[in-house]
Amino acid sequence: MKDLFIGFYRPDEKEFKELWENCHFVFDANMLLNVYRYSELARETLIEVFQKLNERIWIPHQVGIEYHFHVLEEIKGQEKKYDELQNIIRTKTTQIEEEYKSFSLRHSNLKMDEKLLKSFQDSVNELCNDLENQKENHPDLNITKNEIMKVFTNKVGSPYDQEQIEKIENEGEIRYDLKQPPGFRDIKKEGIRYHDERTYQQKYGDLILWNQLIDYSKDKEIPIIFITDDRKDDWWNSINGERVGPSPQLLQEFKKKTNGNKFYMYQPKQFLGFINNFLDIGIDNTTIESAIKNIDDYKKQVEKVPVMVKGPRGPRAPRIQIRKNGELVSRYIEPTDIYVETEDIGNGLTVERVKKRTRPGIFKEFLESSRKLNEEENINSYLSQYLLTIRLPEQKSDHGLGLLSKTKSTLKELLPSNEIQLDPISMGSSTVTIRITITGPRIANPNLIEIFLEGRLADMGCSIESFDKYKNREI
Repeated sequence: MKDLFIGFYRPDEKEFKELWENCHFVFDANMLLNVYRYSELARETLIEVFQKLNERIWIPHQVGIEYHFHVLEEIKGQEKKYDELQNIIRTKTTQIEEEYKSFSLRHSNLKMDEKLLKSFQDSVNELCNDLENQKENHPDLNITKNEIMKVFTNKVGSPYDQEQIEKIENEGEIRYDLKQPPGFRDIKKEGIRYHDERTYQQKYGDLILWNQLIDYSKDKEIPIIFITDDRKDDWWNSINGERVGPSPQLLQEFKKKTNGNKFYMYQPKQFLGFINNFLDIGIDNTTIESAIKNIDDYKKQVEKVPVMVKGPRGPRAPRIQIRKNGELVSRYIEPTDIYVETEDIGNGLTVERVKKRTRPGIFKEFLESSRKLNEEENINSYLSQYLLTIRLPEQKSDHGLGLLSKTKSTLKELLPSNEIQLDPISMGSSTVTIRITITGPRIANPNLIEIFLEGRLADMGCSIESFDKYKNREI
């Protein structure tokens, strides 16, 4: 019975021991990229593990593609975060000071204490100085990049030819319709990856990786342990939200297509947790346990930040609804479409940019909802104020007047019956802060203002750093 349904049975201690002693260890791109995000101890421990297992490690060509398309972005992105955070802190500080001044001008008994203001400004400066010191002590992750390169030299699989890629992608259409793992959770992923005169549909990346894993195991006649940070249920067997092991379908398919070879999967901290149980690699348990704790701490911090809202059909972008006094007054609105813009820059290279565009029809829905809301409340004149902070592109140019003009024209397009007034608060080298005053019919859903502005300002290479309500009252 176990042979017929191998995917539903966890290996026993003897089988695990045999698997660990004879397998090759294969690492996913997301796991390799997370090495750059972990603490120094966890990062160095994983590099040492790669080195100790050097004769038994390997990555599919598809992993190599995904890793190299993202590694420089990861390194440079970390380096820029210090400056970005400093800019956010200083912009927020300016906004607080301006709001304080604005309130005190209209309130004879409310004055700004200069000593307290100075203390506040000094604290902000200390915070920014600390960030600058952290920036100077930021690890050189190019060293990590070179270490990973050395470890995996001659440990990367060969690419498929274009014919084989297209065959797998065609099979993927059928597999994804049947929810056959892996990769079906990426069915909505858009974009084409071009590399080495081959094109890949990105939604089939996991399926190409899976086929390369099977081919490698079959060719070498060895079992595989796959280490991945992918947590989707098109890789794992999840029961009531808890991952209890690899997908049974994957274990079954792997055994069948490799003539009986075994396959198992771990997340990085699980992999480290078992390594000294089965292998003697010369890294003491204290170091391993500390690395696991560091990884666990990182994961907990990341999981605290909501990135996506999970709906009945899996992860999806957050949606917007309109409420009046807590009561739902309109159905859910999908505000934007996500698409990938591809640009050919020559020498076989392409640049891909993920962009958002306003969903057709939402414009009309927004105006209609605002009209109905004002009819019900019989409000004809309303004042709303917002503080908008815009991040300028790295390629600096004179955006001042252009930004104001673009912002105002977008708001007039969205709110043709309202009066719009823009007052620049601060215009720095990397951000611009504007106070927006809107009078006229009440706005049913202010969140959509930010969405429309973001789409228009993106044409100038700008992005919205913050959009905060400042004042909102009937007049």
